[in-house]
Amino acid sequence: MSYLGRRPADAALTSDDIANDIITSAKIANDSIVNADIKSDAAIVATKIANTAVTLSDDQTITGNIRGSLTTLSNDTNTFNLTNAGIGTNNFKVTFTTGSPAITFTLDANTVGQSGNIVFVNTGATSFSAHSTCKIAAADLITLATAGTYWMSYLCISTTQVLVTISTKLI
Repeated sequence: MSYLGRRPADAALTSDDIANDIITSAKIANDSIVNADIKSDAAIVATKIANTAVTLSDDQTITGNIRGSLTTLSNDTNTFNLTNAGIGTNNFKVTFTTGSPAITFTLDANTVGQSGNIVFVNTGATSFSAHSTCKIAAADLITLATAGTYWMSYLCISTTQVLVTISTKLI
């Protein structure tokens, strides 16, 4: 019988008996390593963590920067897809040049609680309406009809509603 290090009958294997990088993830049973097995001061390199949602149950203090990417949409795009299958961001920039579009949000259960910003550029004095998913003041829709650049802020409060507010004309 072949073995690593000492003969198993003499003593249990220790970490000294196993060369570095000899055990791969394929040799570790799924779910066999638990929090208690990991040193409390051990650092895990961020590139080793899967790019999936992490759920934190307690309040968190962030000491670094966190920012969402800015996604520039095609001209005259009136639908902001907030789902994971969509653009995958929470900050948008869009320019309107023509038409009378309804401002629309695509939502799902994962978007509830999401917030973000939209840089909204109206170059053609285009008028807007709101789709049923977009809850915006009628006066804000009138303001948007004036050519200019605006900052829109949104908060998704359900799978069917996004609250939207806008700045005055910025540029």
